Formats: sequence, C-alpha cells, structure tokens
Amino acid sequence: MSPTDEAIAALRAGDQAAARVLLTVALRANPNDARAWLWLSGTLSDPARQRYCLERALALDPGCEPARRGLAALDGVAVSDVPRQPSAAGATPGRPETESPASRGERAPAVAQKRRSGALPRPIEAIRPWLSAALAGVSAVLAWAAWRNLGDEAARPALLALALVAGAPLGVVALLIGGVLLRTAGRWLGGRAGAARVRVALARAVVPPATGLALWALQLAALPTASFGSALVGTAEQLLATLCGLIHAALWCWAAVRSIAGLAEAHSLPWARVAASWLLAALIVGGSALLMLAGAALVIGLRGG
Repeated sequence: MSPTDEAIAALRAGDQAAARVLLTVALRANPNDARAWLWLSGTLSDPARQRYCLERALALDPGCEPARRGLAALDGVAVSDVPRQPSAAGATPGRPETESPASRGERAPAVAQKRRSGALPRPIEAIRPWLSAALAGVSAVLAWAAWRNLGDEAARPALLALALVAGAPLGVVALLIGGVLLRTAGRWLGGRAGAARVRVALARAVVPPATGLALWALQLAALPTASFGSALVGTAEQLLATLCGLIHAALWCWAAVRSIAGLAEAHSLPWARVAASWLLAALIVGGSALLMLAGAALVIGLRGG
C-alpha cells in the first residue's frame, strides 16, 4: 500500500494528523502526485493552504473535477455542493472552510511564492514524530545514566550534554529502523501498514517517556546524587529518587502498551499478533548481530588472528 493509500485510509478513519504526515511523505517522494495534493487539501484547516493544494492538483490534472469544486467552495460558489469527506473512489477532498476577503489579501504573496518555487507546505505534524523520538531518546539516555551511576564520574552539565548529543540522534535512528523492522514483521504476520504509518504509531507511543524529560530535569537540578550517583544520601532524597524511578518505569511501560495498540490499529491486527511482530523484529536484530559476529570471527580465524 502506497503512502497516499495509507493516508486515505487514515483520513477516512478520522486521523487527520497521520494522513497529513503520510501525504507529506508521498509528495516529497513525488511532487507531481495530483491525487495526494487533492487529499492533502482535505486534511488542512487553513484556507490558503487548502487553495494551494487544490490549485496544485488542478494544475497537474486539469480534468480534476473535485479540485475545481473545492476551489469553488473556497470562493463561496456552490459550497453546499461540496461533500464533507472524500468519496469512495478517492476523488473528493474534505470540504474547505470559506475564505474571508481579508485572508485572500494576506495569503496572496506567500502562496504565489510557493507556487513559483513548487515548495510543499510543511505541516508541523511532519516534524512531530521525529521530535517525539528525539525527546524519548534523550529520556532513555538519562535513564541509562541513572542506571549506570554516571553521576559518580560526570557533573550535571556533562550528563545533560551527553543526553542531548547522544540521545536525540539515537531516538531518531531507533524510530527509523523500528519503522522498517516492525513494518516488515507486521507484513509477515498479515499486517498492511507501511513504514511511515508504523513510524507515526511508534512516535505517538513514546510521548509519555518524552514528557518524562521534565521530571529528569527536576532530578538533575534537585536530586543529582540520589538519581545519578551511588553515594549514600539522606533517606528523603533516596525515597524521592526511587519514586521518580518508578514513575519513569511506568511511563515506559505505558509507551509499550501504546505501541502495541497503535501498531494494532495501523496494521489492522489483533494485539497478540502485534506483540509477536515485536518478538519477530527482535529476532531479526538479534540474528543480524549474531551473523555479524560470526562473520567477524570467521574472518579473524581465516587470517590466523
């Protein structure tokens, strides 16, 4: 299933945020996809962006009647004739809001510039999955630092720098690889979601530990030794650090449950199969690591080392 088809399914299910992300992915891969431009207009609330998408669709496909009707609706002509949701044939965009005269005047220069450059409007939803993954990665590195008692060897600024420098890229890479692995494992078990849809589900799942960064910040500021070190501290501080640790563990458990629920919805699979897809993905990673180690051992052995 292409990203455009996945977006259409998401939009029909009422998930406009996921549809915008998937359509953005589709248009970055193929800016001349008139159907993607048409459906993207149905996910936007800004009349200027709706018009831009509809005009792009009409320019690419002059015979696109739904795009023509959408533009007529923006101009206040026969608005009642424009359906609210796309038709089963995938032809009619969501009904745009009527554009006011003031917004027509204000949007003209920006839209004209975008039309000349052919740039794709970048909704904030296209950035959010990667941002959530980056923040979750920072949270994961701080959890690892607390588990390894790195506070005994590094000061608070160094711990924070390590989390930011290593955690954010780690989270993004994990989301990218996880999207591919869980898409593949899910497909093997009968799922139908693409990698982009899987990434959206995973990014939403890690929102709880990402929000846990606020708690990590408080721990760095007020409980650095109790949270990141092994030195003995007061009973009250140790209890607070333990409580914070339990909260972080609960957030990650919540993320695991959300990931299974999100993937179950994306793949249209029962939870048991989604859990099996996680196990299958872990086996793929573990098997690949073993093959690499075996290959390295074989090379070393053949070279007599």
